[in-house]
Amino acid sequence: MMVKDLMTRNPEIVGSGDPVKKAAELMEKNNVGAVPVFDEGGGAVGVLTDRDIALRLVAGGKDPQTTKTGDIMSRAVVYCPDDAHASKAAQIMEEKKIRRLLVRDPRGKVTGIVSLGDLAKGLSKDKAGKLIRQVSKPAAPPG
Repeated sequence: MMVKDLMTRNPEIVGSGDPVKKAAELMEKNNVGAVPVFDEGGGAVGVLTDRDIALRLVAGGKDPQTTKTGDIMSRAVVYCPDDAHASKAAQIMEEKKIRRLLVRDPRGKVTGIVSLGDLAKGLSKDKAGKLIRQVSKPAAPPG
């Protein structure tokens, strides 16, 4: 199965200068755990996840109305081509220990986002189980 068949198309996005509250409201409205973050020039600069909000905003005692998404987002933007097989996206997630990938068309435009759960639907049970185990292994602490 191809990534473009599994991904969420045209995900809601936020700007890096938008308040985290706006992003959280979009996440709630769309029942998603992440939103891509774009800069003023229209390029993806990060992904804001519900985990970023919990750990970097709430645990950090920051105000969701004044804190900008760019201040707490995950800055590593990892892409996958929309015409890649689901197993290729799974390989990228395993290597990077991440649960979501931005998806680009052949021109480089972000057209979607694919999650670990999306991929699990498109892989065999064995491959899906392996992917979930690998991505869920704790990564080395930053530093």
